[in-house]
Amino acid sequence: MVIFVDDEEQVLQSLKRLFRGEPYTVVFATSGKLALEMLAAAEEEVEVIVSDQRMPAMTGTEFLIRSQEFAPNAIRMIMTGYSDIQVTIDAINKGGATRYISKPWDNQEMLSFVQEAIAKYRDDSKLRTDLHKIHEQQRHHQEHFSALFGALTGFIDLTLPAAKRHAAITAEISVGMGVSLGLSPTDLEKIRMAALLHDIGLNTLSSDVAEMDPLCMSATQYALYRSHPVIGQSMIETIVHLHDIALIVRHHHENFDGTGFPDGLAGNAIPQGSAIISLANTLESEMELNGGKLPLQKVLEKVSDRGGTEFDPQLIPHMVRVAEDMYRGR
Repeated sequence: MVIFVDDEEQVLQSLKRLFRGEPYTVVFATSGKLALEMLAAAEEEVEVIVSDQRMPAMTGTEFLIRSQEFAPNAIRMIMTGYSDIQVTIDAINKGGATRYISKPWDNQEMLSFVQEAIAKYRDDSKLRTDLHKIHEQQRHHQEHFSALFGALTGFIDLTLPAAKRHAAITAEISVGMGVSLGLSPTDLEKIRMAALLHDIGLNTLSSDVAEMDPLCMSATQYALYRSHPVIGQSMIETIVHLHDIALIVRHHHENFDGTGFPDGLAGNAIPQGSAIISLANTLESEMELNGGKLPLQKVLEKVSDRGGTEFDPQLIPHMVRVAEDMYRGR
């Protein structure tokens, strides 16, 4: 629907003759007030609004501003017989007008302006609909993803309750290190999620292996234990968009000098997220085993001494900084 607003009856009569027979609804109002009432009551979608500027009680700019409440997406145009630059600027900036039409107008131009505006509105409307569908799909995907991720973390809590607390603190340390390193929000979120799930593979092993100190394991038990990063990866990567996180989980037991598992990666070949979680995981485990028996500084020295062999030495200062903030005074 197209609405024309002008306080001069002869102007509206000319427009009625011009648009008679056009394949869309055209309505006319003699004031901004009447036009607003028509917009409020309109049952048909308002696509184009064309208003005169110089009208009593309510100017065209004022009307266009108020019309946005009822037809926010309509294409707006302003008509005036006066060369007032400020009026045009206000109509565009405040009233949302996209075109300025001089009076008297050229009939063919006026028809073209309205036809182009309708076409633009319909193209924009289709785009808005498509974008809405995309947003809805993304929202549903996010909800589905969140539910699946929640199920994974819930699985950890169900089988190894103590592991959930360890994973949460490891994630807190890991994200803190990532912030210290200046990583992007996207990378920080990947590291957080991978840290929360880093030991999920242990949940598939028997409790005598999953809960045992690796130093006390038999060769057979240790072989099973070494499989948990790969098992964790296989569990996680079945979920769409978690491939990068699954890869971080796979490599969180690699050592900087290449002596770790499962693939014996070394140095920069180890994903940064995995290297961060490896260090955070060890710090949290040492703090848990320590149980307050050693001063924080002694624990940090114990972990830091493994820089260059087990851990990337460049990560050590970031680990120390985060640990001092987290554990000081605990």
